[in-house]
Amino acid sequence: MLVYSWIVIGTVFGLIAHYFLGKERGYDMFGEIIVGICAGASSGTIAPIVLGVRTGSVDILSDVGLLCSALGSLAALGALVYFTPRVAAPRATTNSPPTDA
Repeated sequence: MLVYSWIVIGTVFGLIAHYFLGKERGYDMFGEIIVGICAGASSGTIAPIVLGVRTGSVDILSDVGLLCSALGSLAALGALVYFTPRVAAPRATTNSPPTDA
């Protein structure tokens, strides 16, 4: 059950991050969703064990596991949004030689 929550949390936060980044910069929507799911799954698995709250079972749906999963997705996608540079608007360039008048 907890695995499904990682997918839902990562998908929701990935979609939100995609709307912050826009289409001009960042990954496609699929890429941001994958980053959210992977960050949520890894932090939802490791952080509760490190905190000593639960054992390594992923079948147990715990509040701390959900919280750690959400915080991990937010942290990873927040870093993705922050560190992805803005792309400047493309300049119109012409390849024609200058004309002498």
